[in-house]
Amino acid sequence: MEANFGLGFAARRFDSKAMTGVGSRRIDSSARSQWVQIPTNSSISDFEVELDGEFTRIAFKLEIDLNRVRDVLGVMLETAETGDVTKDLAFIDSLEPLRAKSEVVKTLERLLTKEFFGDRARNTQGSAAEGLDVHLLAFAPPDDLSVGNIHNFVIYKGEDSQEFEEMSLQSLRAAILSFPGKFGVTSLASMKVQARDSNGAAASIARPLKHWLIFEAGNQDRRYLLTLGKWYALAESYSKKLDEDLAQIEDVTDVLNLRTWDDLGPNKNWEKHFNERAAEGRNDLICLDRHLLYSEGDQIEACDLLHADGYLVHVKKYTGSQTLSHLFSQGFVSAQTLISDAAYRSDFLEAINSINPALVGVAGAMPPKFVTYAIAFDGQQRLPQDLPTFSKVNLRSFSKRIKLLGSAATLARVQMTFKSKDT
Repeated sequence: MEANFGLGFAARRFDSKAMTGVGSRRIDSSARSQWVQIPTNSSISDFEVELDGEFTRIAFKLEIDLNRVRDVLGVMLETAETGDVTKDLAFIDSLEPLRAKSEVVKTLERLLTKEFFGDRARNTQGSAAEGLDVHLLAFAPPDDLSVGNIHNFVIYKGEDSQEFEEMSLQSLRAAILSFPGKFGVTSLASMKVQARDSNGAAASIARPLKHWLIFEAGNQDRRYLLTLGKWYALAESYSKKLDEDLAQIEDVTDVLNLRTWDDLGPNKNWEKHFNERAAEGRNDLICLDRHLLYSEGDQIEACDLLHADGYLVHVKKYTGSQTLSHLFSQGFVSAQTLISDAAYRSDFLEAINSINPALVGVAGAMPPKFVTYAIAFDGQQRLPQDLPTFSKVNLRSFSKRIKLLGSAATLARVQMTFKSKDT
C-alpha cells in the first residue's frame, strides 16, 4: 500500500547502537557484496561499509508490542512519511525499486528500445511524449562476471548468434543489428548475452540483454535508472544535490595540461604508453605507472603520474562504473597507505628520487596535497556531469574519505582521439 514503506521507516528510526548486522551490495557493475555481524554499540563506519551507492540490508532491534499491531503500524506509517532521514541512509531512502509491470517501467523500456535500436526499433510509440530526457546508455557486465576473464561475447537471438570482442556499447549494438528485421521491447528480455574466456568456455551465464545495460533517463522531478536488469526511481532533487556536491571538486585539467591520448601504443599496453608519453619532455611531471611498491606484502600503486604541485594523478580510460569504482578506490588506498606505512612511503620517495630528485620534497609532504582522478573519454562527455549516477555517488563518497585524510580530491579530463578495445 505504501511504496518503500519499510525502507522509509528504517531510514528515520535507524539507530546504529541497536544494529545486529549489516549486509550491502554495490549497485554499479562490480556488484560487490558483503555481510558483517555487528557487536553492540558499533557504527557502520567501523566496518567500512559504504552506504552511498549500495543496497543495504540492516538488522536492528526495535521494541514492538505485537498486541498493539494496528497502533504500532500507524506510528510506523507516520514515521515513514515524516521526520528526518538518518544521514547514512539518505541515498538509499531516495532510491525506489519499480514494479516490473508498472506503466512507468513499460514507458522506460519503450524509450530504451528506441534509444538502443534506433531506426530498427518497433512499437515504441508514446516514449517521446513522456518528456523524459536520456542521460546515459552504457554497456556494463553483470555481477557474476570478472572483467579480466573475458575474451569475447556472444549474443543469442533465437537460433541465431553473433560474436563480438570489444566490451563497448557500439560493438554490442553492431552485433545485434547484424540480425535481420526490427526489434521490439521484448527483445530486451528475449535476446541473451554471454561472455566467454580465452578457451572459448562460458565465463558467465547467458543473461537477457537488459542485464548488460546501464540506462538513465528523467525529467525535472525524477530520474529513472536501469542496472543489473532492474529499474529504480531516484528523486531528481537528490540528483541535483549530488551534482552540486561534485561541482565543489576542483577541476585541474588546465593545471595538469595532460596531452591528448591519440594512440594505442605497442603491444596494446595503452595505459602505460599514455602515462609515459604524458611525462615526456616535462620537468613538472613524472611517470610512476606500474612502479612496484609493496605494503605488508600487497602491491599498491602510489599513482600513475606525479605533478610538481603535489598532484598524485591516477589515470583510467572510462569504460563504465566498474572501472571508475576501481579508480576511486585506488586513489584513496594509495593516499592512506602513504600516510600510514613509513616503509611504503620511503620506497615511494626513493622511486621518485631515481627519476627526478627535484620532486622528492613535494612528494614527501604528508598527507598528500592532492589525489587526482584523471578520466579519459573518447567522446564529448563532460566530467563529472556525464558520469553514471552510481559512479557520481561513489566519487562523492571517496572524495569525502580523502578529505578526512587531510588531502583534497581533484578531477582532470583527458581526451581520447581514437577508439580502443579494452585489454
